[in-house]
Amino acid sequence: MPGLSGIEVLKGAASEGLSTKIVLLTGSNSDESILAAVTGGASGILLKDAAPEDFVDCLERVAKKERCFDPRLLVPR
Repeated sequence: MPGLSGIEVLKGAASEGLSTKIVLLTGSNSDESILAAVTGGASGILLKDAAPEDFVDCLERVAKKERCFDPRLLVPR
């Protein structure tokens, strides 16, 4: 979405009361952006360089009402 970040999309969906599940694709693995996405209600977060099968798996999990986070984002730093 031109002009909007993923976090802004999450905030907009929440403020509109939408039940849409949102999976963010990100190039950033900063603690601040991950925390903002999780607290903002993201159903999933994948790094942009994830393998195609990881995208499919994540979308299938979210469709089953699970959450999906790229394991590389969950490694302690």
